Amino acid sequence: MNAVAKMSDHVRASWIAGYMSGKTIRELAVENDRCYGTMRNALVKAGVPMRQSGGRSQPRVAISVDERTRRRELGASLLRARLATGLTGREAGGRALISQSKVSRIENGSLVKVIDVIRLATVYDVSPAFCQRMVTLALAIARDAAQRRTVSKSLR
Repeated sequence: MNAVAKMSDHVRASWIAGYMSGKTIRELAVENDRCYGTMRNALVKAGVPMRQSGGRSQPRVAISVDERTRRRELGASLLRARLATGLTGREAGGRALISQSKVSRIENGSLVKVIDVIRLATVYDVSPAFCQRMVTLALAIARDAAQRRTVSKSLR
């Protein structure tokens, strides 16, 4: 049984409340002496909508709300599918012939390639309808990114 499954409902509820009140996953992990991944997995399993992470400066051409929504839906859906199989990111990546870090970037919505989505869906043994939805999202994201690159080049 993994660490998330061992947690009581009360503990999980306090994590969710903390996240919903504005604390970051990293802050919650430090406060509760847990690793970032355990904390994030617990929140995702509980169905808590993830906020956008900080970090990088704004791209030259902003990502549309639709693309951002598609990236989040795709990443969260694949993460839930992986967690349902009980695989770690490393195990899923090994079976899909991609790295653990690539699995993480796909689940976080920062990297989306159709072939990787198909590989992960195959590893997770999801329904054909689920796989089709993930591929459709990945294709739409690729189309949006290509359009953004075209606009960016025209601004130079």
